[in-house]
Amino acid sequence: MCTVFEKLCITITTCIERYVGDDNATAETLDSDGWLNTGDLCYFDSQGYLYIVDRLKEVIKYNTIKIVPAELEHLLLSNPEIIDAAVVLRIRRFAFISSIPKSATGKILRRELVNSALSVSSNAAEK
Repeated sequence: MCTVFEKLCITITTCIERYVGDDNATAETLDSDGWLNTGDLCYFDSQGYLYIVDRLKEVIKYNTIKIVPAELEHLLLSNPEIIDAAVVLRIRRFAFISSIPKSATGKILRRELVNSALSVSSNAAEK
C-alpha cells in the first residue's frame, strides 16, 4: 500500500484572523472558509490516526517526484551502522559530517546544513 501525503489544514474556533501587516502571509495561511494551512505534510493510517511527517517547505521536488526528507532519513537510520542522518537538497552529493545541527527540541536545522554545503562547494571551487 502506498502512503498518500497531504497538506494539513485545520479549522478551529480560536483560529487567527490575519497576520498584522502581512497580507501575503495571511493569504498563504488562511482560506476564505477559515481553514488554516499549518504548513505540515501528513497522512492518516488505516485506523484513522494522523501522522505529521514533515514541513511542506522541506519537501524536495525532483522532476515530478516529491521527496519527503523525513522518509529518507528514517530509511537511512534503519541501518544499524548509521547513527544519524539528514537529507537536504544538494543534487548528486553526499557528505559525512561529525554532527548534524539541531535545535533545542531536536529538529534538524536544514538551513544550516545547506549553508555548510554551499560554503564547502565554494571553497572547493576556489582551490
